[in-house]
Amino acid sequence: MTRCRLAYIAEEKGKLFSLDSAQYAIFNGYRETLLERVAGLDTLDRQLQSGTSVDQAEYDTLVQQRIQSQTSLGQYVAHLDSLRQLRISYLLQLNTAVSTALTPDANHKTVNTILLDWLATDDIASSDMETLISIAGQCPLEGGDAVYEARALVSHLAGTEFDDRDLCGTQNRQARKVKQGIISQIVVFPNPTTGELYLDGVAGGIIARVFNSLGELKMDIPIAGNRLSIGALPDGLYTVQLLATDGLLLANAKIILIKN
Repeated sequence: MTRCRLAYIAEEKGKLFSLDSAQYAIFNGYRETLLERVAGLDTLDRQLQSGTSVDQAEYDTLVQQRIQSQTSLGQYVAHLDSLRQLRISYLLQLNTAVSTALTPDANHKTVNTILLDWLATDDIASSDMETLISIAGQCPLEGGDAVYEARALVSHLAGTEFDDRDLCGTQNRQARKVKQGIISQIVVFPNPTTGELYLDGVAGGIIARVFNSLGELKMDIPIAGNRLSIGALPDGLYTVQLLATDGLLLANAKIILIKN
């Protein structure tokens, strides 16, 4: 189900700047009308420049028609942009509701969020850029297809290139396999919890992400020790993900929070 939802969101992202046949017909009608008005005015302007007199009333009428055509086209473009913003908001809601457990899915969800936010605001935060660079720097064999999408964005924004011969080399893959072995060694307890969680088997700094039952990210914090407090969250079922600093998933646990 997770992969299907992420695939649907990815497909819909690609349609955000496409027009259906009806929308294209309306847009093209406004555009052609404006071009006709501009061409008519251009003809009269050339006559004036050559010293030929023109009918002032006809000229003024064409000016007003050109202004009206330009206004109508601008209003329709604004309407299309409004529809696009609504669609982006809907896709963001769908994406937020997706619950992920595997690194490729988590990467896909993260890239979706960053790209949709960027399309909605026409701006990208420095923290989002750092996240994209982190995902782009993963080996696609482990990070999934979202790695390629992140690379395309990073390349467009910063011109940075990535070499899979280095990122997916034998030594790097072996090192990652060692890290993957930590998954079976990390234990998150107690469960249920009143708010304080202990992480047994954690060595070094990690990142903890906590999602609610709807897949909404509620916490995303670095952890240096072996304790994680989720007591600030309301009672419920949560997914706790522990990740290495390079984004590799180390543990995934379903935790019930009952404070009373």
